[in-house]
Amino acid sequence: MLRWFVSCVTCAMIVGLLAVPAALKADRKVVFSYRDRSGDDVGPGTYVYPTDDSFSPHRRLLDLTLFQVALENDYIVFSFTFGALANPWNAPEGFYHPRIDLFIDSDPSQGRTEPLRPGPGDSVRFDPRHPWDMWLRIAPWDGAALFSYQDDPESSGRQQGIHVAVANDGKTIQVSVPQHLMPLPQSDWRYYVIIGSFDALGVDGYRQVVPEPSRWLIGGASEHATSRIVDLAAPSFGRTQARQLNPPRGNPIVLYPIASPSIAWYWPLLILSVVMPLLWALIRRNRGT
Repeated sequence: MLRWFVSCVTCAMIVGLLAVPAALKADRKVVFSYRDRSGDDVGPGTYVYPTDDSFSPHRRLLDLTLFQVALENDYIVFSFTFGALANPWNAPEGFYHPRIDLFIDSDPSQGRTEPLRPGPGDSVRFDPRHPWDMWLRIAPWDGAALFSYQDDPESSGRQQGIHVAVANDGKTIQVSVPQHLMPLPQSDWRYYVIIGSFDALGVDGYRQVVPEPSRWLIGGASEHATSRIVDLAAPSFGRTQARQLNPPRGNPIVLYPIASPSIAWYWPLLILSVVMPLLWALIRRNRGT
């Protein structure tokens, strides 16, 4: 009986260790990882891809599934994995459709609570507890640049040394930023990961969203608080993507960041979800003998 209990607790401990965030594993270069829900490239739940064949198969091309931050040599590498990628217009970066905005809160005492430019949407705001202070703009055709919250909206940002390419898996966009352009990522950083559809003629490169889809425009816009955000790194419960992008009528769209979970959460969760059921099973087994 004791041997059975020790084995169960050992297995539970292993499960807990596997659940520790990558940022806490010293032998890994990945310092942050977030897996986003698949198949949610529908904005608030109603968005439909444009009808032109260049958007075929009309799904997954804007569906963020994984976001990671890693250190590699003298670069900070931000990786965005999608359900699929296509490059119908032969952009030099190897992709065309995603228009990515990464807003970073590295210091809650400073920053902005609205985008520097209105690309994501005129009514889009950020959690006032976590204003962004760095913005990494990502778009094809040499559209990548790093901005500070203090920059002028018309600023071109810092582009020199930033490299954008598609990884060997054909689904991941990797953005390498020289470490001298920004501080090293810390475990308390928070990230807003916003995905739109690239349009060279759109507002800061974002494709317009209208009520009905057309050859070049996204369909599914509502009468209030419509954004140009097709996908958003957000949890599957609580402040979900649909909830954030569907505010009450008359209210702005307020986005909330993702962050590394604290290790303090894992052990209570482990006890509640694994160890306690094992103890209960042991008690029931003893009562039956």
